[in-house]
Amino acid sequence: MIFDFIAPDYLLKKLENIEKLTNALQSVGTDEIRAYITNALSISANLSAKVISESSHSVSAGGTYTPLNITGSGKIHEITITSAVNTFKIRVTVDGTVIWDKTYSDASALTDDSIFVSAFKDENNEYIYHLNDIPFKNSIKVEVINTNSSNAITLDKVFIKYEVS
Repeated sequence: MIFDFIAPDYLLKKLENIEKLTNALQSVGTDEIRAYITNALSISANLSAKVISESSHSVSAGGTYTPLNITGSGKIHEITITSAVNTFKIRVTVDGTVIWDKTYSDASALTDDSIFVSAFKDENNEYIYHLNDIPFKNSIKVEVINTNSSNAITLDKVFIKYEVS
């Protein structure tokens, strides 16, 4: 279900990139590859995986809910917001700079063009808004903003998986 939005052409390009990487690795020595992998694993070992999982969170008319606001370096693996209505947006601030500030409708328009964002209505008529792979060096803040200035909304599910050192 989640992968239904990935264009076949995009997947073919990624597979071609994997083939190029494989060919390039064949020309590199085993010791260099081992050093690279050891370094990557030591970086990963310093990260601590965390999950935020909430349900039925109400956001007042025009209000903002901040499920994550932390300092440190790390990566968001995924943000998934589910609601019966689509009158909300997600704003992500990385290292003091807003890098994402889009409504559900804006994200929905990008769904066919990116594997990093998807926004769609599922078979239960729930609106799903999903972002993934967001690295940060110093801090990250995730806000869900109710774009309806007249009525409160309920976020049926809020799920964020991230690592921070």
